[in-house]
Amino acid sequence: MKRLVLASGALVCALAAVMALVLLLGSGQETALALGTARVWVAHMAPFTDTLPGTLVGVRVNSVTAIPAIGYGQTSGGYAVLPGASALVEIVLPGGQVIVSDTLTLADNTDYTVAIIGDGVNQPLELFAVVDDNSPPAAGYAKVRVAHMAPFSNTLPGTLVDIRTDEGFPVVTNVPYKASTPYVPLPAGEYDLKITTPGGGVDLLDLDPITLANGEILGAFAIGNGIYQPLGVLPLVYEPGQVIHYTYIPIVLND
Repeated sequence: MKRLVLASGALVCALAAVMALVLLLGSGQETALALGTARVWVAHMAPFTDTLPGTLVGVRVNSVTAIPAIGYGQTSGGYAVLPGASALVEIVLPGGQVIVSDTLTLADNTDYTVAIIGDGVNQPLELFAVVDDNSPPAAGYAKVRVAHMAPFSNTLPGTLVDIRTDEGFPVVTNVPYKASTPYVPLPAGEYDLKITTPGGGVDLLDLDPITLANGEILGAFAIGNGIYQPLGVLPLVYEPGQVIHYTYIPIVLND
């Protein structure tokens, strides 16, 4: 078993403290977004078929094609500035069928990650918006947010997981689908974690060691449903200055 390279206490105490205060559920983050101009980073986290080509969808914003094709595990690769009005976002299959349609109104001067989530079996396909905090961490630190977007059960209690050190020490416990932690400042360095069933009885995913660079802002999204796509983690390293200027969302796909 791998060991936590930095002392696990820093990670455990920091995450445990914030999680004791609040666990932000998705329903609270998807509502009451004020009207305005915003920057949006798009990510595809919906494992709705068992082949990656089968997950390809297009994204339309206000009836204009913004991303012709984006697949599971891919992102827009940067922020795009949306117009200062409500945006009708539609997720479209290659044949033209709209499988998700939602109107987002986003706050002025605010950054968002907008994810396509669900698998259409355990959990419905939908859009999920979280607010990004791109203020820099203190010198010598990184900043990390962990979110659970893995629809591997058809009930929220069934999706509960723990995040633990490789030695089994609890970091965050009983995290449900569509929940996100606040940003946590952590000393730059390497961390080794795993995702388990509640109580740590079964290892669901042993993560590769995560190296956090000085000043890095990281979103770690648990994805997959264990049926069509295996459980995994999609790391999204935010670069606040990375804005790609297209009409709407940039057509930039990860390899």
